[in-house]
Amino acid sequence: ETDKETMTAWVDSVQERNEPMVVVAAGVSEGKTSIIAAASAKAVADFKVDVGAIAKDVFPKFGGRGGGTPGFAQGSITGEPSAFFEAFAAALKQRLGV
Repeated sequence: ETDKETMTAWVDSVQERNEPMVVVAAGVSEGKTSIIAAASAKAVADFKVDVGAIAKDVFPKFGGRGGGTPGFAQGSITGEPSAFFEAFAAALKQRLGV
């Protein structure tokens, strides 16, 4: 089990970096799989990353819901997070055109 505060602290440390980064973390707490995604300020500014928009598109595909801002998103899903990570990465790559 991973509590949300631990995940949020780790994600916050990434957002503070002065390099373009996107991270997605998953943790199970009280039987739910919680997801937190973040993009550094440099990723948002330089590459127009919007993890909130990606989350809003991807969460429903995994029986969940979520969203947020360009730099931070959260929500919950049902089931194993590995497929969610793959879908999130694919959506990010598509938006970046890579």
